[in-house]
Amino acid sequence: MTLEDADVVVGEDASITPRTVAAATKLRGRAGFYRLISTPRDVLIFRRIDPSSSHRMALSGEIIERSTLLEIVQFVANVGWTGELVVQGEDARRSIIFEGPTVLLASSNAPSERLGEVLFRHGALTRAQFDEAVRLVSPAQRLGDIIVRRGWMKPNDLYAMLQTQVREIFFNALSCDSGHFYFERGLDAATLPVRVNLACAGLLMEAVQRIDEWAYFREKIPNDDVIPMAILGRSADGDEQAARLLAAMDGRSRLVDLARVVGLGEFEAAKALFALLQNGAAQLKKPGSPKEQLEEQLEGFNSVLLDIHAVVDKAGVGEGARGTLAMFLQGGGAFDVLFANAGPRVDGGFDVITLMHNLQRLHTDDPGKVVQQALHDYVAFALFAAGSVLRREDHQELARSVQEQLSQLRIATG
Repeated sequence: MTLEDADVVVGEDASITPRTVAAATKLRGRAGFYRLISTPRDVLIFRRIDPSSSHRMALSGEIIERSTLLEIVQFVANVGWTGELVVQGEDARRSIIFEGPTVLLASSNAPSERLGEVLFRHGALTRAQFDEAVRLVSPAQRLGDIIVRRGWMKPNDLYAMLQTQVREIFFNALSCDSGHFYFERGLDAATLPVRVNLACAGLLMEAVQRIDEWAYFREKIPNDDVIPMAILGRSADGDEQAARLLAAMDGRSRLVDLARVVGLGEFEAAKALFALLQNGAAQLKKPGSPKEQLEEQLEGFNSVLLDIHAVVDKAGVGEGARGTLAMFLQGGGAFDVLFANAGPRVDGGFDVITLMHNLQRLHTDDPGKVVQQALHDYVAFALFAAGSVLRREDHQELARSVQEQLSQLRIATG
């Protein structure tokens, strides 16, 4: 760090001056009288003078290596403290609530660790259900209550997923190798909205195992965007999670999408795939050329369009939907060159070879972006056209399916 990283300046006259807007905002929100706590020369801690407060900061410090928080959590569990451990890492702020040797709850401001995202990643909610639930959240309606009332999950299944969320936050907090933490005692556990009651000893053992194993997994699985492929004639050798992952492999889906289909978290999916790679039951698909990625993307959009047309045809209203959809390609649209002579075919899709040829005529530096915008617009209009002829409930079901498929389409660039 340099002097430019400073948030606050303590002057020789004992003045305290914030140097950033964020620091000024924090100080304004904490106006009052404080006592200066004895600390090492390079650390300042102020304690508000408030006789009515029952909260006490029992521990505070800097995370200097990955084992720091493992030791802190083990100490907290052993002495049986009740309170809140706050971990400020480089990526997020996480909170873990303890009551003796038990973890009651955890929260995080990392988007991927919010309940809705955890439910979606584990396949408990579709993307359409997740989006609708988030839209309905209000001070009077919590996400979990909405999900149960809508019948998307049973209360016991939701509780199990809450435990999964807490586990993920706990493990990610303990994997931090830099940042700061503090533990505050005096929390009234009775005020918590829910308690998941997980034994800290078991969580610590699993955390140590995860930290050790992640390093091995990442040597072969750099991220969850890899595409695994099953090798014919090979099995998962009795590993149940690996067998589920192997059965779901289609040679096109990313690990993150397969994990959601079979209901595995990021770590569990990576562990299962690692086992399959080790015993020769799977291999990673090599990245295709930019041209191959674009073709794959176009085929993905075609698949969505075929599904839309199949639904309206089955309902006996395909002709009306096609009549409305034809308006998209009439009258000087922004993507005339891309769609020229490429279709749509009778089944609703486009000729990929012609689309690729037309992309070359556009002379664009980012063909993937052009494809994304053009086909998303066309699919959106196709869904609108279907809505003009389908029953409302049929259209809503189709919209959820389309949104789910679009969320899985990888965007090719280059």
